[in-house]
Amino acid sequence: MKTKTFFKLLLAASLTLAVAASAGAGELGMKAPALSITHWVKNGPVTLKDGVGEKIYVVETWATW
Repeated sequence: MKTKTFFKLLLAASLTLAVAASAGAGELGMKAPALSITHWVKNGPVTLKDGVGEKIYVVETWATW
């Protein structure tokens, strides 16, 4: 791979990581924002208040780009 191409890819990756890190940055212990789900893959909506102190909910997110 040519050096110029390598540095272009490195710069693009660095900028992508910087934007991604600042966009959704939060701190440990802060409350999660409300979710707006348009399509549930399994079982349907969940009311988080019903499971407080009894259940653990896992929200898995991914992107196709």
